Amino acid sequence: MLRLVILRLLESYFRHRWLYLIPIVLMSGSGIVYVTQSPRMYVSSGVLFVQKDSLLSTLVPIGNSGFSWITPAQMTANELNELLRTEAFIRFIIQRTSLEERMHEGPEQAERIIYSVRQSIWVGADGEKLMRFGARHRDPTIAYELASSTIEAYTEWKLNADRRDSMVAQSFFASQLEPLQQELEAARARLNDFIQAHPAPVRGERPEVEQMELDGLQAMVDQLSARVKETLDKEEAARLALSKAESEASQSYLVIDAPLLPREPSSSKKDLIMPIVIFVMIGGMLSGAGIVGGMLLDRSIRFPVDVQHSLDLPVLAMIPTARPIVLASSVANERKAAEKDHDPVKKTSTHAVEKQPRPVREPVERDPVEQPAPLPTS
Repeated sequence: MLRLVILRLLESYFRHRWLYLIPIVLMSGSGIVYVTQSPRMYVSSGVLFVQKDSLLSTLVPIGNSGFSWITPAQMTANELNELLRTEAFIRFIIQRTSLEERMHEGPEQAERIIYSVRQSIWVGADGEKLMRFGARHRDPTIAYELASSTIEAYTEWKLNADRRDSMVAQSFFASQLEPLQQELEAARARLNDFIQAHPAPVRGERPEVEQMELDGLQAMVDQLSARVKETLDKEEAARLALSKAESEASQSYLVIDAPLLPREPSSSKKDLIMPIVIFVMIGGMLSGAGIVGGMLLDRSIRFPVDVQHSLDLPVLAMIPTARPIVLASSVANERKAAEKDHDPVKKTSTHAVEKQPRPVREPVERDPVEQPAPLPTS
């Protein structure tokens, strides 16, 4: 069966071999046109050093996440890639570039710019604490602006997010502190009034009722004092968290290799060859599909194996392949005649033969025939 398939494939290919080359030639030409007409892209990239903990975060253990299997660079890259999926962060980046002027041309134009910017920026971890970032664009200036604005927008977003949380916590505890202090002052005033109204006896102990009331007032003062102290501690922690966020934003992210303005496009030989190779492969696949399709659609019997598999009959004899012998002999005779016409030696010999006198044939003796007798005359 395998032999039959191979024979049918070869027969289908050699029957229209020049026709099956057309898809490959067309796709190769399309690949060349695509490479020549595709725009040249400029790439601007940089390297960011990510430090997990700053000096203030080690001195003030607030919000420490502890041990993690994810490296700081990978964590930052994942967070930045998630932010790039949001429209608000992309707009935050575009505000720092020259594309902001084109954002006001209409909603469709704004959507196209946002989509192109999202596709242009790329971020990835390049080690434990190194993160590589960059942007590609047709305009080298825009590529440089996008690469620089990405890190600036991320650090500012990180600072604003942490600062906002710390400021909200600080304002909340500050709003809770003033009523607690007022309640504490009122409780202390009631305790002082009670002590002045019921001084301690010179001899003996206080009555049991006075002692119970005094203990209740003192317990209320102690409870309010503890709540005020706890609120003050939380407000201080929020204030320290705000300082920590500001310090981490400036110390945890350090740009080692700043993006530069690209001078030449980043098109390598691989980038130019790969599209052509892909187009040629597609053309080869189309030609292969045509060969297989021609084999499947062809139901004629062309080989002895077809008779055995299709009709289940033995092959008794085959007609041999006839060669064009007559045609070859006639062509050879014509060539020889042409050579004789163009050969001067042969021409002179033929003319000499023609000028010679023809030999005279001798009369052939025949057997005598009896002459009829003459008729009598009157």
